[in-house]
Amino acid sequence: MRVLSKAFIMKDSFNEDRFFGILSNWLKRDGSLRAFGEALEGEDRARLSLSGSGCSFETLHAVKDGKAYAAARCTQDFGGAVRTTDSILEQAQDGAMKVFLHISVSADTMDAASCASDFVRMFAASKHTEKGMIPLSDRPVEACEEAEDWFIPAVSGQYTDDVSVVVISETFSAGGFEADAAALARALGGIACVACAGKDYTWKMRKRGYILPYNGAAAIYMNGARRALYRTDALEGEPLTDRLIRDTLRLTTLAELPSWDYVSAIEEHPSVPQDKDMNELLEDAFSANTQLEKEVQDLREQVSLLSMENSRLLSRASRWKPAASSGDCIIHKGDVPEFYDAEQYDMIISILQNALAGCTGDTRQKELLEQVLARNPIRGNGKVIFDTVKRVFTEGRRLTARDASDLRRIGISIVSDNKHYKLIFKDNSRYMFSLSKTPSDSVCSGRNMASEIISKLSVYKKA
Repeated sequence: MRVLSKAFIMKDSFNEDRFFGILSNWLKRDGSLRAFGEALEGEDRARLSLSGSGCSFETLHAVKDGKAYAAARCTQDFGGAVRTTDSILEQAQDGAMKVFLHISVSADTMDAASCASDFVRMFAASKHTEKGMIPLSDRPVEACEEAEDWFIPAVSGQYTDDVSVVVISETFSAGGFEADAAALARALGGIACVACAGKDYTWKMRKRGYILPYNGAAAIYMNGARRALYRTDALEGEPLTDRLIRDTLRLTTLAELPSWDYVSAIEEHPSVPQDKDMNELLEDAFSANTQLEKEVQDLREQVSLLSMENSRLLSRASRWKPAASSGDCIIHKGDVPEFYDAEQYDMIISILQNALAGCTGDTRQKELLEQVLARNPIRGNGKVIFDTVKRVFTEGRRLTARDASDLRRIGISIVSDNKHYKLIFKDNSRYMFSLSKTPSDSVCSGRNMASEIISKLSVYKKA
């Protein structure tokens, strides 16, 4: 079972000696692996194959398509449960260097977090690793105004790097957090950032339109989107801390990265020169295979997202059922599928906000509206959709592959039709928009498109 796959971009100061140096330091921290670490400090490390005390260690080198690979594999047997730790250094001809880490275990009972944390943190903490905007540490950070330069982009769809942000919120009544922030940060050090959001800051952020978990809930953000939302009352006895660790590790394995098997296959079957026609045929075959792999990966991710959506819906149903049965429910939902989380609820709250804004004087209507809105903040993710629409279209530039991917992620598919693009929301022909491929004024056309989509779809409208 793959527990984790992780990639790091390394600085120009990094090289193969430093790669094996980090591995040597990691191995020597474990008494049973110390001999392997010392062997890596020697000169003959190009093709090591060592074993002892239920452990084995080997290295190999290979070259393909102008990229040189150095790989190491460490295998440990814990009474029949096997942990395999792979590390691969990729060096391109232009000097770019990346490190890929993979951790697999043969039994679900093994502690996935302890398998990953120390090994990954050795590379994440290295001074030779390129640091992104999101801080990676084995300690939790506070979500506050001083952290908004990275926190807001991470939770609002503007930051798409392959780094997770786990946000846990303070409970309203008792204070404190349902999840153990320190344990989370230790387990996910070098893999994700754990951010603690106090109830006052959470409330302020939601009033500003940012959808954060609140009142003890937690969420995982990754690749510019919220990937999962959790409430302890829906976890069926499983500790929130354990669920967050497990799902964060699982989300970190979505990317397909060069593996030990890939490098080993290169070494066993090195490429040989081919004539031009053969190279072209191989390139066509490789392109087709790459596309197929991408489609398979997209389907896997869709299955993962649908599973999380199913859990979310079951959780929401379990929370709302008691209220409805007790007669406390003020209004019932319409029998129509929602385009995004809490769409009907947010529409009603938006209408009430507009009604409150129109209240004058000290009236009973104003008092009731203030009380209802204080207990019912906006909670859907619709604003994330429309923020994405604004970002893609308002600058008036040509649609890029990333724009198309971002639009698909929020439910807008793109169909090319001669001189226009057809934009279809949630595969519903009722909500189809036409965009010229060659507008006379691209900026004006883009802004009009954003305005048309938001006007037709958004429930967040001011009177």
